[in-house]
Amino acid sequence: MNCLSLCWKENSSKLFVQKFPMKCSVLIFAAAIFCIVQKINSHDDECPIILSRFQWRAQESNYVYYQTIPVDKVIIIWLDDFTCKGSFECRRVVKSLQYEHIFKYKMPDIAFNFIIDDNGYVYEGTGWHRRGFHTTGHNRNSIGIAFIGRKSEDTVPSEEALHVLVELLECGIRQGKVSLEYKLYAQRQLCYQSNNPSDAFYSVIQELPHWTGD
Repeated sequence: MNCLSLCWKENSSKLFVQKFPMKCSVLIFAAAIFCIVQKINSHDDECPIILSRFQWRAQESNYVYYQTIPVDKVIIIWLDDFTCKGSFECRRVVKSLQYEHIFKYKMPDIAFNFIIDDNGYVYEGTGWHRRGFHTTGHNRNSIGIAFIGRKSEDTVPSEEALHVLVELLECGIRQGKVSLEYKLYAQRQLCYQSNNPSDAFYSVIQELPHWTGD
């Protein structure tokens, strides 16, 4: 770190349905249409679905540094101490990361632009337009992407998670957020007091598009 839904409780939902069946039906139908449209749009753009800050209940940034896009540098970090399995559990992990970064490390917000879990879900951190706080000396004009979900020096993120990483960056290029000639780094290449990510994951990163040994 030095380098650095609609959701009702079961009882209340039953009460709502009993008292307001028509309103409930309309609400559920509207929510279903919204989800379908979102799915269609994401499919058309060939972009992964990104869970917004609202969806993982992020608190507001203390202050914001905006950056110029498209960015020309992407930095990969692996948080193998932060394990989770399902989406609900991983959302809690992302929220705990933000809490730690703000209250323990005195950062303005969560350190990373995006977080990817082992199921292939993407979580919006500071996003495309706002600077992250992930790699000292390299936060300007860069995107920091952290992986969570597994804990072992002998393994790497899942194939699905790695596939989503490539999809996210290709989406960023199409939307003008990431330079066509961006360079991909592991954090350990830019922060010499860090050995993150592990040797096994670093070997995989070197096979990804746009990796550079500079």
